[in-house]
Amino acid sequence: MGFLDKAKQVAAAAKAATAQPEGRDITLVFGPSLMAGYQDIVENRGKIKSVAISFPSALMNEISDAINSHQASTHVAYTDDMQFLDVVGESFYKENLQDLFKENKDGWMYGFLMPEPLNPHDQNAVSVLVIADDEDGKLGAVQVGYLGREQAKKTQAKIIKHLEGGLVIPVLLKIIGGEVGKENLGVMARAKHTKIKF
Repeated sequence: MGFLDKAKQVAAAAKAATAQPEGRDITLVFGPSLMAGYQDIVENRGKIKSVAISFPSALMNEISDAINSHQASTHVAYTDDMQFLDVVGESFYKENLQDLFKENKDGWMYGFLMPEPLNPHDQNAVSVLVIADDEDGKLGAVQVGYLGREQAKKTQAKIIKHLEGGLVIPVLLKIIGGEVGKENLGVMARAKHTKIKF
């Protein structure tokens, strides 16, 4: 075995010894178990290849039904009173907003809030999602932005507590803009919930 062959063999052995395992894929399920899923990610950092989030159709239907019927349900903490939400970061979700705008140009849509304590940019992040049909025609969700930094910091822990108790915070949303002079799309949102003060 020549010197170069020996060097290649040593390098390959060193690389194999230090290589990380390929990792596993994780799918988090939105609902009461979401926080346990986040904890799994923290405990297995470096061993996870990808993370996806699933939005159960039954829960999406329940949120829609609660808002549409103006009544709280088993998993939806609905009230008729509204609180204004400061939605930011819409520019990162242009495609989602454009698709939703085409489908619901002047209409209100239903959605909910999802805490993101593992968000690398803001540990207090709370995403704002709209209930929409997925590729299979089932109800799922698409993100349209985040709560503003101050609202998120003030409310994320309370949203988590509600979610761990099995309750979702429902939101009524409308896409705004898309007209001459206001081409950019944004989100006007109202929490249909009063136990958390936004």
